[in-house]
Amino acid sequence: MDRARRTGGGRKPVENNARNNRGHRDSSGARHGRRAHHITGLKWTRKTTEKIAEVLQEIDIPVSANTVARLLYQMDFSLRVNRKQIATNSSTYRDQQFQHICSLRTRFQRQGLPIISVDSKKRELIGNFKNAGAKWDHAPVLVNDHDFRSEASGVGISYGIYDPPHNHGVVYVGISHDTPTFAGHSIATWWKREGSCRYGRCSQTAGVGGLRR
Repeated sequence: MDRARRTGGGRKPVENNARNNRGHRDSSGARHGRRAHHITGLKWTRKTTEKIAEVLQEIDIPVSANTVARLLYQMDFSLRVNRKQIATNSSTYRDQQFQHICSLRTRFQRQGLPIISVDSKKRELIGNFKNAGAKWDHAPVLVNDHDFRSEASGVGISYGIYDPPHNHGVVYVGISHDTPTFAGHSIATWWKREGSCRYGRCSQTAGVGGLRR
């Protein structure tokens, strides 16, 4: 079958036009780019692909939001979030503290003594409020349209205790305050209900660096 048009004919890909207008794109980036707007503080990298497409169309580069996204990925751009990695106000003894904890954990585990990891969880309003998560059901669960504190019967304070050697965890919930007393009470409750059953040969009296036998 004969070709309708010769090789290379037809409309050129939008990407080629965008590459040919690299200077326009750079100048647009300079106007809207990494230098924040002197009033709004808006940056080019904070615009959505739809907004970027609109700005490019203003300088006669007809592209869609999907094309903008594809070009950004080709130029090794992607949506990124902040990453906690820069250490600040770090103590010179910080590593020694972790090394000491690690040595205690290894010694305790070798001797069959209890090792637990504890932390305080996110506070939650107690009541008919929306919460993250999903489940299989025939219909959605209806909850309040607003998360007003006045509509709550209290604030749940969760305290998690994890037993690494047995890969078992438990969460205790209180409605008072997240204090050392609450933490200590949670650990004591865990010991009475679970810890003493698993580590029966250890006493509850705490010593420096662990439990005494």
